Amino acid sequence: ELFPWDRLAAVRLCLPRPDKLERIAPYHNDAAFLLALERFGYDITEGRKAVEAFQRRWRPERIDGVICAQTGAILYQLLLDRDRGLTR
Repeated sequence: ELFPWDRLAAVRLCLPRPDKLERIAPYHNDAAFLLALERFGYDITEGRKAVEAFQRRWRPERIDGVICAQTGAILYQLLLDRDRGLTR
């Protein structure tokens, strides 16, 4: 959570955090979120730790390992952008 992701994104060395979320996440339960998280590239062997790792990178203001609506919406937007070819 202390890594300078914004600066790296500014020089195109990593993906920026989505600033506009198109819609709320469609994940109906934690298992659906974890499968989407795995699709994005995270190892979900230890679910709570995987969620914490995602939060450290994409939502550092709340790192608790709990899957909430905003965490889900960020993941959903990242997957949408990737699948639309908007990210590298």
